[in-house]
Formats: sequence, structure tokens, C-alpha cells
Amino acid sequence: MEEFDAACKYVRGIAGRLENNDLLYFYARYKQVTEGVCNTPKPSFYQLSEKSKWFAWTELGNLDKCVARDEYIEKLDILEPEWRGKEAQDPTAGWISVSCPRPEEQVPEQDKTIWDRVRDGDLDILKKILTVENVRCKDENGMSLLHWAADRGMTEVAELLISLDKTLINLQDDDGQTALHYATSCTHLEMVRFLLKVGADPSLQDTDGVTPCSLDSNPQIKEMFLQLNTV
Repeated sequence: MEEFDAACKYVRGIAGRLENNDLLYFYARYKQVTEGVCNTPKPSFYQLSEKSKWFAWTELGNLDKCVARDEYIEKLDILEPEWRGKEAQDPTAGWISVSCPRPEEQVPEQDKTIWDRVRDGDLDILKKILTVENVRCKDENGMSLLHWAADRGMTEVAELLISLDKTLINLQDDDGQTALHYATSCTHLEMVRFLLKVGADPSLQDTDGVTPCSLDSNPQIKEMFLQLNTV
């Protein structure tokens, strides 16, 4: 482990000049060695950096810690063949040293938008500001308020949104994904159950041809879809 620790310290020092793919490679294997199989929930869609790191770590599956350690060192040997013996730079540089996802940025109360209200599940305020006119608004990615609620697992917010406009149920974003895609991807069981109950279409495909329930979906979610098909 001594060589691995030295490699990690060196990588932290050069993180500022590494390609993003290399950073993700190192990050995933560092997490695999120090924590094992990915054990954190999937970050929300707007946490792009955290989501990339989560996917990189998750893709390693059950990779043995020793193998991950060796791959980490071998990768550094390729990028910096003469790293051994060199003085490491500032060990705090770069996000490679972060051991857990950063907390979401807090928005001051007076600056919160309708999107922030949905994200935070501010149901009482949403009841006051949501109308049949603004309930169908979309963000820059073509996502509706229901997409946001589904991503966060805010079932009560989703109920409110759909009570105002049922057409939101199967609305697709710019990637062709519905709220049901987001709910299943983030493993929000209650949200999935609710969306299926109110008529979410489980057969809708996104731009990659993927339906909400796939081979990688949570077993409990797969069972929900299976029961739907047998009714």
C-alpha cells in the first residue's frame, strides 16, 4: 500500500493538468481500493461532475481492490513514467482527493426559483406559485418540473404537478427521457410506483432506444414493471 499511497499523493499534485478521462480513471480506482464497491446513491442530473465520478466508480463493479490498486499505479506509470522519486506537488489540488460527493450549493431563500422549489420539495410554496400556465415550463435541457421532481423522488410534488396538468406524465426531455426514466434511474421506488399508477408509459424510449426499465434497473423496480405487464 505504500506505493499506492505515494501514487495517490502524486496524482493529486498533477490533477490540474490531467485529462478528465484520466481523472475519472484514477478516482474510480481510488474509491474501489479505499471503499470497495460503489456504495453511494446516484447523484442528481444537475451534479454533472459528481454523476461522472459515480458512473466511473460504479462501472468497476466487483473489481478486486488489489487489481484496482495495480491498475491505478500502472496508469500513472504510463502517464508519468518517472514519477517515482519525484517530489509531489500540493496534495489538495484537484477533485481527485475528494472522498465523497460535495454537498449541493445552497441557494439563498430570496433567490430560489420555481426549479429550486421543486428540487427542495417546498410543497406549501409550490401550491401558491404553481399555475396551469407555468406548470409546463421547461429548463434548458427540455426537462419539465416533473422531471426534476422524479429525479429527486419528490412524490408529493409530482402529485401536485400532475393534478394541474396530466400531460406532464409522458413528456420527454431533449434526450427523449420521461419522468419515469429519471425515477427508475435514481431508484425512487415510491415515485416509480406513483408514475406507473397514474399512467406513465413504460414503453417510451429515449434517443438511445432505452426504455425506463432496463437490465440495470433495481430488482424491485423490475418487479413493478413485471406486475404491470401481467395485470
